[in-house]
Amino acid sequence: MSTPRPVASAGNHGFRSAFRTTAVVAILATVLVAALAPESKPPAAAGWTGRESHSSP
Repeated sequence: MSTPRPVASAGNHGFRSAFRTTAVVAILATVLVAALAPESKPPAAAGWTGRESHSSP
């Protein structure tokens, strides 16, 4: 009885395929985050103490 082999094993596709797959996943993740993440707004300016804003007189 033979042991079952994984579908995408290094024996079938070579050792470098792991790095290529990682690169593809990273590119897809970057594109999805850039497209779907809401744009963040910069925080209000803080004073010397970091507690009050410059908008008050």
